Amino acid sequence: MAIYIGMRAGKRRVFSSEFEPTEQSHGHIYKAIIGPFRTKAAAFLMAKPFNQFQTVGEAERQATKDRRNATRREREQVMRDCGLVKVRGALGGIYWE
Repeated sequence: MAIYIGMRAGKRRVFSSEFEPTEQSHGHIYKAIIGPFRTKAAAFLMAKPFNQFQTVGEAERQATKDRRNATRREREQVMRDCGLVKVRGALGGIYWE
């Protein structure tokens, strides 16, 4: 099931559909439709007002980057909770000691 954004009266609403929306199937509900999106996170990012995304691909890349950064922050917090300190080595590598 693909994820889309429907636009009506200046508002954006995330919805999913089993088939590609057409004017006959969704035209009475939405004035315009953006999508399909692979992830809900990307759809919600693009549905936010004043976003800077031009394409669905940009929203997908930003959602992936946000998810990756959140995972990295969680992992680093676990290391700090264990009493480790993040240091830069002599050759430029980053290590925990």
